[in-house]
Amino acid sequence: MKRPFALTDDDKAAFDALPAHWRSLLAAAGTGTNYEQLALDFNLKLGTVKSRIHRARSQIIAAREMAEAE
Repeated sequence: MKRPFALTDDDKAAFDALPAHWRSLLAAAGTGTNYEQLALDFNLKLGTVKSRIHRARSQIIAAREMAEAE
């Protein structure tokens, strides 16, 4: 089961700073579309979809943690 990932208002700057291809996948994943369908929709391999979403989430989490540390 996938862990829910919700963007807060404070995450907007970190989301906007992501590369466009990561933003679009993360936004589409946020609608509940499964990874297999995203791979078809974006004409990518399943592993590429998973890694891009993971990297995007990781960068947002890192930005969130840095903001909380300040």
